[in-house]
Amino acid sequence: MNKIHTRESIKESTKILLWENGINKTSVIDICNAANISRMSFYREFENKNEIVNEIISEFYKEAIDLQISILNKPIPFLERINELIYTKIEFIKGMKRELLKEILHQKNPELKLLLDKQRQIGLDYLLYQIKLEQKKGNFRKELNLEFIMYYINKITEFMFDPELIRIYPDTSELIREINKVFYFGILERN
Repeated sequence: MNKIHTRESIKESTKILLWENGINKTSVIDICNAANISRMSFYREFENKNEIVNEIISEFYKEAIDLQISILNKPIPFLERINELIYTKIEFIKGMKRELLKEILHQKNPELKLLLDKQRQIGLDYLLYQIKLEQKKGNFRKELNLEFIMYYINKITEFMFDPELIRIYPDTSELIREINKVFYFGILERN
């Protein structure tokens, strides 16, 4: 197997395991078994599990941000862009278990936490930029306080793991769909 194929194969197997089991419950041995490689082959490509996790999560965030940007810049009506964004986000995280989302949001590994915080901030900065643009166009209320939006987004991530909300929405995708709809359509300008 060539080096590029091996590296990509390891990353793909790891991503499947992460989405299913989370970061903490995925070991190098699990990755090797899933990729059908030896531990020596793994360590030829990656220094440790953190390196591959960092790479996968970084690529995931970059792809998500690029997708968000491309949708929000489409020359279609605003509501169509928002609807497409909501449903694309759901498809994008399909198969990702709530435990992985929780680990991503509450990461204890300092290196991964720094990476995740940086990637999350890039996404939030772009979202705020888009909200400001849409405010100028009249699609969001002019008096909408952007500090409140930041606070609201942070609170949303907290209550996603509330046991009562998990009971109401056992499927993470359905919960995220509802959160996005309430967020976007709850702040639209009303005529």
